[in-house]
Amino acid sequence: MKKGLLFAGLCMLVSSMFIFTACDDDDEIKIEPALSLAETSHVFANEEGDYALAIFANGAWTLTQEGDWFKVDKTSGNGNAAVKVTATENTTDGERSGKITVKSEGLADQVLQISQKKEDVVLKVLGEDSYQIKPEGGAMKITVEANVSYTYEMTEWVKVSQGYDASRSDIT
Repeated sequence: MKKGLLFAGLCMLVSSMFIFTACDDDDEIKIEPALSLAETSHVFANEEGDYALAIFANGAWTLTQEGDWFKVDKTSGNGNAAVKVTATENTTDGERSGKITVKSEGLADQVLQISQKKEDVVLKVLGEDSYQIKPEGGAMKITVEANVSYTYEMTEWVKVSQGYDASRSDIT
């Protein structure tokens, strides 16, 4: 019994030494700074659209953008955040690209590459598939719907006058 009490007392003494040394006031929990993005790239369709960029940070950050066809709803923050990225409609005949860079002091920059698909090409001749011109001549109108530049060729005995609209033109 004495051996059991002596052993229990010794165990309590040893464990109390660990408890008191672990609770030393000089010990601090150090959290390493962190910054990351949920994704490193995003592709928008050619229509206007929104995207939520997830930023994971445990400190202050700033954001810059390269590209004038999209906007962000915030350019700085502290801690985790979702930044709304809004792209305008792409009415060009080419794909466009840009990037968003998120920075936090002392950490590597995080970059989101973004791009937007080009508008679907539209080039249609509206109306008839073929036209008959009488031997004495006459006028006819061919309507072309297009969102790209186009050219046409006519035989030399046909005179052409044109009227243009943003998305339609008439060849008379």
